[in-house]
Amino acid sequence: RRLGLADVAAAVGMPYETWRRAFKAAARVPPARFRLDRRLATAADLMVTTSSSVREIAALLGFTDERHLTARFRESYGVSPATFRGRSTNRSA
Repeated sequence: RRLGLADVAAAVGMPYETWRRAFKAAARVPPARFRLDRRLATAADLMVTTSSSVREIAALLGFTDERHLTARFRESYGVSPATFRGRSTNRSA
């Protein structure tokens, strides 16, 4: 089950907005951005270290679908996951 950000706030006994502000002050990014960045970093790692398809990685990391992961990945890394994988494979060869 995917844990929502409001669930995290509730688990630590804080109102969501109070928790969100405290998280942003500590991490310097909002919690939703932090979570997305971690998921994308994990996707990048999986692209390089596994032969899993983009579709499989998207499902594993809770993205709506392959297109959703690809769009967010491109926004952060400037290339598609497949291009990222190809470049990483070429470097290690």
